[in-house]
Amino acid sequence: MTLPNKQSAQISGSTIEYVRGGSGTPPIVLLNGAGTPVEGWARVWDPLVELSTVFAYNRFGVGGSGKPPEPQTGEAVVAGLRELLAVAHVPSPCVLVGHSLGGLLANLFARLHPAEVAGVVLVEATSPMDISLVEDYGSATHRFLQRAVDLLPGPGEQSAVAHMADTAKSITEAGGFPAVPLAVVSGGKHSPMMPRAFRNVWAYRQSQLVALSPQGRHIVARRSGHFPQVTEPELVVDAIRLVCEG
Repeated sequence: MTLPNKQSAQISGSTIEYVRGGSGTPPIVLLNGAGTPVEGWARVWDPLVELSTVFAYNRFGVGGSGKPPEPQTGEAVVAGLRELLAVAHVPSPCVLVGHSLGGLLANLFARLHPAEVAGVVLVEATSPMDISLVEDYGSATHRFLQRAVDLLPGPGEQSAVAHMADTAKSITEAGGFPAVPLAVVSGGKHSPMMPRAFRNVWAYRQSQLVALSPQGRHIVARRSGHFPQVTEPELVVDAIRLVCEG
């Protein structure tokens, strides 16, 4: 499976790259996880293009996109995405599909601009309560690895990752989540290194995400860890199809 050639646009004075394919409505907008490029959606791209218009992009600091022109708080990311969707001629309302950190951003987008959202799919999505999950419930090994990752060169202090706590706060202060079709796809395969308390808290918070909408559905990808779109792409495509069909 091959994604189409990347296009680029100038947003807030910096270059951002995106891909667009297919046709039809509602358009499907894919939001990557932390540090993950658009290629992470490669295994679901072709089936989704058969469903509707599909759009994905690399946030600032990822792939060929430029450095963040300003602190990438959740509200700044959402504003930039709306500007980019207009440039790429992607109409609203759309179905937002967010993986990991992208799910946190989709959650905020839906609350700030409910009229522009036809549905939401959260794939192993970060809950607003998960910001300190590793620190609070992870093993000593998990905490060590988290601190080591934090010290690695990356997008820097301006990135969306650096402003996750701010994004979580914005979610709590925004309006309620809209009553739109919602599917929460959770990985059912956990590392034996993961403490039971961590697994239990993660599972509970995934169920809280399902309860955001009266139309919420929970889909467990039993053969997958944190990347169901890679290990069980057909299941993720089916979840997106269900939400598109309402």
